[in-house]
Amino acid sequence: MGLSGEKPPMVARLPGTPYMEFQENYDNKLHIRRYFDMKKLISVFIIILLILSISSAMAFAAKKRQIAGPKKTQSYEISEPEQTPVSQEETKQPSQTAISSNNTGFGTWLWNPWLIVSSKDEILNYLRINGYSELYLQIDSTLDLRYYRDFVSSATSYGINVYALSGDSVWIWQDKREGFYNFIRWVENYNLSVSENEKFCGIHLDVEPYQNAEWNTARDNVILNYQNFVDEAVLQAARLNLPVVFDIPFWFDEIYYSNNYGSGNLAQWVISKTSWTNIMAYRDSSQEIIAIAENEAGYAKNFGKRLVISVETQPSSEGENVTFFEEGLATMYSELSNVKAYFDSKGYTNIGFAVHHLASVMKM
Repeated sequence: MGLSGEKPPMVARLPGTPYMEFQENYDNKLHIRRYFDMKKLISVFIIILLILSISSAMAFAAKKRQIAGPKKTQSYEISEPEQTPVSQEETKQPSQTAISSNNTGFGTWLWNPWLIVSSKDEILNYLRINGYSELYLQIDSTLDLRYYRDFVSSATSYGINVYALSGDSVWIWQDKREGFYNFIRWVENYNLSVSENEKFCGIHLDVEPYQNAEWNTARDNVILNYQNFVDEAVLQAARLNLPVVFDIPFWFDEIYYSNNYGSGNLAQWVISKTSWTNIMAYRDSSQEIIAIAENEAGYAKNFGKRLVISVETQPSSEGENVTFFEEGLATMYSELSNVKAYFDSKGYTNIGFAVHHLASVMKM
């Protein structure tokens, strides 16, 4: 068989052709066939080598790009547990100090309490440098108390008041308040077992009744149960000798009730009941923020209560004007300065500010 794997061609000897001459002709043809077979094999081998070389070069280039990654701008991020926290040198600072006047506070939410384990120093450094005076810290009963004690103590030394944060929309229903009472008991037992500088200074609740499906089918009943829960929360907080704070949306002044609690709009009622109130005025311009918070500011002023106006910084799918995520910190602080100036000019001394939420704003 030839090099190509095929049988050599059969060649017939013509009559009268000497045998030696015939054999010589046959051998020459066979050599020529083998020569071309070898040449074809070498060509195929060279082509394969070229393909392999090109593929290797492309794979190497792709791997190099993957390792290098995209060029990153300097940012300040907090890490999840078991990750290496970022250095303090990477901390971003806003273009100006925090918006606060008359000790009305500048606050933010920390929803993931495990970050006080992995990134305690980074969080406290950011809060301190950027002028925050309040932190609303989510309570997770599975987190060892020593981490809360250490963090709250350090925050207190920086002049930062730490509130125990929790909430669930189902807590408005009397038969679904087990989580609420567990939270209250946890705060009570914690504050009784720690030193003064390790205590939570208040309770911050994010209970949104409109997250219940019944809001669209039996709203009056939802509102009634929500009011009952607010009353219960105020009672429990008073028992612990702690202030209680509620988050409310900016449109609660358009929600009316008429029931056992009398009649009126829900924003005014909540503000009258709680120690102070946070209004989620999630807009990205001072004009819009003022427009949606002015009624609540007036209610709070009339009741002698503090009102904290909060803005959003995380990405939102609810509209382009909901968050400062796209505009950035400089714009956010500028717009909040305008809001502050407006309420100052109207004689308000009860207005504070907050930014939702810490893990988001630290990445901006």
